[in-house]
Amino acid sequence: MPDLSGIPVRRHQPLDPYDHVHDNQPIDDLTAQVDSVNDSVESMRAILASAIGSQPDLATRLAQSLEADGDLITSAVDDALHSIEAHEDTDDFVRMTAAERAKLDLVAANATRLAVLVPFAGDDDPTTFDDGNVEFVESDTVQFREDDGKIAFDIKIPISSKHIHYYDVTPVTSDRVNYTVNGVPTAYKAGSLRVYVNGIRLSTTATVTVPVTGVATSLLYAEGDDTAGVVTDGDFNLNLAVGVADVVRIDFDFLP
Repeated sequence: MPDLSGIPVRRHQPLDPYDHVHDNQPIDDLTAQVDSVNDSVESMRAILASAIGSQPDLATRLAQSLEADGDLITSAVDDALHSIEAHEDTDDFVRMTAAERAKLDLVAANATRLAVLVPFAGDDDPTTFDDGNVEFVESDTVQFREDDGKIAFDIKIPISSKHIHYYDVTPVTSDRVNYTVNGVPTAYKAGSLRVYVNGIRLSTTATVTVPVTGVATSLLYAEGDDTAGVVTDGDFNLNLAVGVADVVRIDFDFLP
């Protein structure tokens, strides 16, 4: 609405001449005010006409989306047709494609809550892995193999376990008490030696009764001194001498 006070209505003054020009000045002022009001009203009318849209009046149009107190009508927002493509991603919320939604639907509830309990040897309380990544690494005895998307754990023999096993070997002796595994002599792995007298296996910790030259004799054997787990001199001994006719055979492991 224009400020009509800016166009004052003139009045006749005592000294004004009496003619139509001066007499019409107040009417001209009123006409200017009316024109200003008309211009402003026409501008407002055009704005309101545009705001009404296809409704009969502005109140009807506003009532479709606004409550009496000015709040948005929830049902009007729910019924509005709009595409998610018109929205933009933010730091906290992002849009999702139909393919991504379908893939997400395949994930079972709590699928990410995977806990692995591993009862390590000598540990009374199993170790729980329930956060982050569980990494598997190969060792001397286990290696991984991938086959058509599947991971297999293969057992392998470490280099430290490689050896040559000798069976049913006749040892060498000069007194039938002290022996070497052969004439070289060959070093053998400590703890791998097995001694048999007349077909009966002896022990390193307790005597074993063996019929030797027709007489029951209590025998045991002892390996030679070892260095880093290897009996380098290839020797061993019996606690008692056996007869010439008695048969002594051995098994042992050689570390190449």
